[in-house]
Order: sequence, then C-alpha cells, then structure tokens
Amino acid sequence: MGALSFSKVEGLGNDFILLDRLDQGPGGLEREVEWARGIAARLCDRRTGIGADGILVVGPPKSEDALGSMIVVNADGSRPEMCGNGLRCVAAFLASRYRVDAVRVDTDAGHRDCQIVDFRGNATDVTIDMGPARALGKRTPKAGAGREFIGISVGNPHAICFVAANEDLETLARSYGPGVENDPAYQPDKTNVEFAT
Repeated sequence: MGALSFSKVEGLGNDFILLDRLDQGPGGLEREVEWARGIAARLCDRRTGIGADGILVVGPPKSEDALGSMIVVNADGSRPEMCGNGLRCVAAFLASRYRVDAVRVDTDAGHRDCQIVDFRGNATDVTIDMGPARALGKRTPKAGAGREFIGISVGNPHAICFVAANEDLETLARSYGPGVENDPAYQPDKTNVEFAT
C-alpha cells in the first residue's frame, strides 16, 4: 500500500479515519469503499494501524441540494447505513470546506440535515437531524441472558435493554454487549447495543 491521505476526526467519543473523495465519480467511489472495507481492520487497529472506530468515505453529493455524501465502514469492514457521530464529523468537514453553517449530507439511510452551532478552533458543535426513529420490535437474544431488548432504528439498528437502577451499565455493556451485537437474532447486519435505566 502506498501513501494514504486522510484526516483523523472524533465525534462525541467515536474516532474515525476520514477519506476525502469528493472528486470521485460514482464508480470510483464504490471502488474506494470496497477497498476501505477490505483494509478496515488493518487501518483501524489501535496497536498496528492508525486506530479508529471506523472509516468515513466522503464523496460527491447524490442529490441536488446536498454538499456531499457519507459512506461509513466499520472497523470490521461492515457497511452500516448510518452513524450519527460520523455524520457530525462529515458535516464539520464539509462546512469548513465550503464555509457554510448548514449542510445536507447524503447517506445510505437517506439525506440528513446538519447545522453548525459553533466553530471553536479544531472543535465544531454540530446538531444533526437523524430523522424519525423506527420501532423494530422486541427480541430476547440468547446472548442476552434472558433479557428483553427493544429494537429501534435511526438509520442503523439499536437494541436497547432497560435495567434496574442499581445495575452497573458499563459492566452490563462489557459483559453482554459483544454477544448481543453478534447474536443470531440480529444477523446478518448486527446491532448496536445499549443498556439504560
């Protein structure tokens, strides 16, 4: 692999490798995405690679009133429809590039409108319209130890388990999160997993 030009960006705790591919045509952009999917695990590895939660490929807009498009590649090479924190990063990138404070971004989940609230040096406050949440129903995955999860989509699937106030959310997430994420109940696309009170 030759030299790779990228930006490292972070949105509310998620960090990404951002690839500026605004000059790519549709065929070239899809080739870039497939390349990124094939090498994501190596690039995102925190010990031997750049280190990131995923890759954001920023391409030309697909719709007439958007400034650009965002394709997300997770660290494992999968391609979700959407990532809210990634969208914040892409909106800040496009707003800085075009010197605007409102940005429409095309995503695999449709277009999303973003508003720049504040520029502060290298930090940018961005609000995004994720669109309406859509109910996906209830499931009791085997990896959830009998717990019921409520499915919600905001462009990407989430499995939410409400627990008692005395339960430690971080311990639950670390103990059950990876198993539920990969449980057969959520295949082939996996799910984000949240525990809440």
